[in-house]
Amino acid sequence: MKETLSLTETARHLQVSEDFVATMIQRGRLTPLPDKRFDTAEVEALAALLGRLRTSGIASMIEIAATTPDTLSD
Repeated sequence: MKETLSLTETARHLQVSEDFVATMIQRGRLTPLPDKRFDTAEVEALAALLGRLRTSGIASMIEIAATTPDTLSD
């Protein structure tokens, strides 16, 4: 059984707002499960990416929100 997180738990874990999580869903960076929870492994992968971007500054954070997964290289 997969470990999952709620929307609130996901936002807290990523240190972002729930609105940012919604943006990541719209951009295809996160995919909610049928029960509207999130796979912990997927959240961890996004957390690692956001951590790298945070060290690059706020401009990178804004860019990730506007970038589609196909054009984003890890």
